[in-house]
Parts: sequence; structure tokens; C-alpha cells
Amino acid sequence: MPPMPIAEPAEPELIELPPVPMDMPADEVSDEEPTEAENWQSEWDDLLGELTEMGFEDETLNRSLIASTNGNIKDAVKELVEKERSARQQI
Repeated sequence: MPPMPIAEPAEPELIELPPVPMDMPADEVSDEEPTEAENWQSEWDDLLGELTEMGFEDETLNRSLIASTNGNIKDAVKELVEKERSARQQI
């Protein structure tokens, strides 16, 4: 029986992409971190309620700490307790 011919691999199909503008205005390019609203995960909404139930009622601060700790409520509570202790010492 003669050997089976080996098929040549097919050439990959090239996809044409639109050009990327190299002269993008500086105000459209940002090295800044995403804002808290951009980082916010919907599953963190419940964490806000938990912090309020624990007695931490500053929603803006709570939201900021949840976002900065990437949703880690334990670390957020540690930060809140440290802030409250610092505030008490200054009184």
C-alpha cells in the first residue's frame, strides 16, 4: 500500500484591523488608575449594607475602602477601625 500523502497546512486567514491613530490627543490617553466607579463590582453592593449594619455609616468612605481593598470586607473593616482610633486619639 502506498504511503498516504500528507496534506499541507492551510494558510491562516489574515484579519485586517483598522489602523490605530498615533496622534491621539493627550487628554484621551490616561496613565491614571480607573476611578472608583469604574472599579466597582456589583457584588460589592451587599458589603455596603454589611458595613452600615456594623455601625460604619459613611457610605462614601465605605465604598472607597471596599474598592481599594478589592472587595475584601475584613481589610475594609480594619481600615475603618484604624481611622476611628486615629480620630479618637486626636480628640
